[in-house]
Formats: sequence, structure tokens, C-alpha cells
Amino acid sequence: MPEEVTNDILLCSETGSGTMPGIKELTDHILTALDGRENGPWKGIPDEIFIATMGAFSRFVNEHYVSYGNYGFDRYFWTTRQANAKLFRIGELEYELVDEKPGSADIHIPSDASLLPDKLNDSVSKAKTFFSEFFPEKKVERFVLDSWLLSPELKKLLPESSHILHFQAAFDITESNPEPNGFLEWVYKIPGSRLDNVDFESLSEDTSLQRNMKAFLLQGGKIGDACGILSREFM
Repeated sequence: MPEEVTNDILLCSETGSGTMPGIKELTDHILTALDGRENGPWKGIPDEIFIATMGAFSRFVNEHYVSYGNYGFDRYFWTTRQANAKLFRIGELEYELVDEKPGSADIHIPSDASLLPDKLNDSVSKAKTFFSEFFPEKKVERFVLDSWLLSPELKKLLPESSHILHFQAAFDITESNPEPNGFLEWVYKIPGSRLDNVDFESLSEDTSLQRNMKAFLLQGGKIGDACGILSREFM
């Protein structure tokens, strides 16, 4: 973790002041992961993947600061996956094994991921090798993504040269839903706890995507999300 985040965590732990929300859950999940590294499901997994996956904890603490103005940890509903070796950061992307989805792995896109095709293809190639070597019984044959980045509405807002549209082109869309508003958290850094009461007029306009999306939303448009199966290389 960055030094300032680590110091904040240590201060909260030593004083019991509670100045960092979620400190107990953060500590519990990190200790679970470390224990699993020694005696559990993380044992034997390459250091590079373990360390990259654990980067989610500092990333989420820093994202809390961006959203709320103070360090905190509110993603404990999610990081049970990292702590228990169900989700792995391999290069740019994360991959999750879901027991209810035999033969597939869910793709997740970290906020610091690059959408450059060479890096994405490298990630997928390494993920295939990883699962065949460490989880052969899972027989992972397909990768599935459910994300706002696959929303068909983005074609109305972005130029053909957009990295996001090139990213979309690698997937065969299986379904889409215009209603979810989770994209606001990633595009505008609005925390998940505040997504139900967003004033579109107040949305920032620092990037072309933010500007185009804001205008679209003010006109009654919806972004939503979509689900797709990775079917070809990223270009």
C-alpha cells in the first residue's frame, strides 16, 4: 500500500479511533489472504499473481479517498474473492472463478487497467495458461464480462477510434440492460452509496466521455450495462 495509506491504517489500529471506516474488515481480509498464502488456497500460486491481486486493497482505499475525501474501506462485500483465492489479477485484467458457472471465468476490469490491445491479449493468454495449470479441474474454456463498458449505447457517444469501442468488439454480446447506473461510479467517481440520488446537471465534464455522457443523460438517455463472451482477440 502507499505509505500514507499504510500510516493511516496503523494509526487507526493503534488508537482505536475509528477514523478510517472499514479498518476491521480490511484487516480481516488481508490476514485471511496471508493465512491462505501459507496454508490455504493461495499456497503455490505465483508471487506475481498474488501480489497483483492484493493490490486491490490499496486501490480500493485510495478510491474511497477520491469519492469521500477520506481514507476508508467499503468494498469488503467484494474482497472476500481476493482473500479466498477466487479472483486473480493477471496482467491488466482480473478473473473470477464462480462455482455456479462451470467451464467459465468472469472478467473484471480494475480501475487502473489499460485497454491497449497488446496488454489485454497478453492478460488473456496468461490467464488461459494459469487456469489450465493451477485449476485444470475447472476446465475454463470461456471468459465472460458483465460491464457498462459493453453497453451498446456507448457507440452513440464515442468515436470509432475509441479504445472502449475496440474493447467491445472482442465480445459477442449476449444481453444488455439499460437500467443499471453503476457506470456513474467509474466514469464520474460517485460512490456506490450515492448512486440513487445523482443530479446529472452536477456531473463533471473533465473528459470527452464525461461531457458526451452527461449530455446524453440530460436528454433522457440510459447507459446501463451488457454481458458478453470474449470471442476474439482485442484489436
